[in-house]
Amino acid sequence: MRASTLPRYGGPELLTVAELPRPTPGPGQILVRVAASAVNPVDLEVRSGSHAENVGHGFPMVLGWDLSGVVEECGTGVDRFAAGDRVVAMSAQMATGVGTHAQYVALDADLAAKAPRTAELRDAAALPLAGLTAHQALEALA
Repeated sequence: MRASTLPRYGGPELLTVAELPRPTPGPGQILVRVAASAVNPVDLEVRSGSHAENVGHGFPMVLGWDLSGVVEECGTGVDRFAAGDRVVAMSAQMATGVGTHAQYVALDADLAAKAPRTAELRDAAALPLAGLTAHQALEALA
């Protein structure tokens, strides 16, 4: 599969499209064929190295927290999703080491939700991290 990879911390000129092995979902995980992936400010910060102390996953690194796509396969123990389901997900890349700027992503099913039926997948990819941030802000103000 193809993925946007970063060989070391630095500027955007370091990003390269590379061939990587297609991931296999483990127990409790889903494999998503990515339709779209968002770029968030945290991706720029991670790329530049400003969060290096929080990212211990090595290089080459695949950036990205948000995705939308279609479930290709479910690992054992996953019953909330099935192959063919449209989903949005937030990979929490710094904590998990799983970036979303790739053709396929395997991640914990708990990090995904079914995509809104009325949303185009290209638009739905912007929902997870920004939506969580908005939700947290509203809770803080309540």
